[in-house]
Amino acid sequence: MDPIPTKTLHWQTPAGARRTVTWMEAGDPGGFPLIYAHGNPGCRLELEFLHLSAKAHGFRLITMDRPGLGGSSLVQPYDLTRFAADTERLADELGLAGFALMGWSSGGPMVLAAAHALPERVRAVAVVASYTNFGDWPEGKELLDDFQLRGLVWLEDRPTLANRVLSVVRWTDLELPNFYLKLARREMAPSDRQQLEDDARADLFIRIQQEALHQGVEGAMLDLEMQWQPWPFSLREVEVPVQLFQGRADTFVPWPFAEHMMGALPRAQLTLADEYGHLMPMAPEVQRRMFRSLQPFCQ
Repeated sequence: MDPIPTKTLHWQTPAGARRTVTWMEAGDPGGFPLIYAHGNPGCRLELEFLHLSAKAHGFRLITMDRPGLGGSSLVQPYDLTRFAADTERLADELGLAGFALMGWSSGGPMVLAAAHALPERVRAVAVVASYTNFGDWPEGKELLDDFQLRGLVWLEDRPTLANRVLSVVRWTDLELPNFYLKLARREMAPSDRQQLEDDARADLFIRIQQEALHQGVEGAMLDLEMQWQPWPFSLREVEVPVQLFQGRADTFVPWPFAEHMMGALPRAQLTLADEYGHLMPMAPEVQRRMFRSLQPFCQ
């Protein structure tokens, strides 16, 4: 596949400062627009995983790097409400009257925020392996200990430590990519390790991480803060249809988070798969399920 070109927008912050937003589109150029929110550390290059499946199912994939990740300028302060405003602005500039949304991992809270803010334009949402809103479910934080996930505790109680840990991860990713991949595989479910046995897919996984973090770790820290603090809306207020996908073998996001979202969102359907981990959207069969679940709403 030929490289997908990166495009650039120049916007202004509310304070009048200039900011750069890098973005990309893939899939079917004439298909139904689907704005995708990447993971963390992640960036626009995730579209390369989804391009062929999106094209086969008639979707025009569009994504932008969030502030401080990939090629987009770091913007502070920034929150879920501002991501929703950026989504609206991108859709306006591209002339998209209606569109679908898809978010993987840290992209899940982002697309739910956009769906909440833009119910008249968002037809449907797919959320994959995402954290839930702790503002709706504070007890959900207790599951992080059960799954031995300490990132939220570090971010809340020891932010300097969290920054240093992420900085070490970044250095290893950029300077010792093969070693980084080896370490990452150790933390993954067997199904995730299987996804990365393909050399081309593993190479793209590393390139995504490297591109995401090349500016530093501030964007990744900001992204985590946005999704882990209580969201500025309740899941019960999201009016559009939401398709949830979660693997029980996920070692990064506790699977009960998806069940909580299923119970809180007014119009949700959940696909909970025993055999998949956090990298489930890389699997072609999962991609087919995701895109097919959105098609009835995107005619």
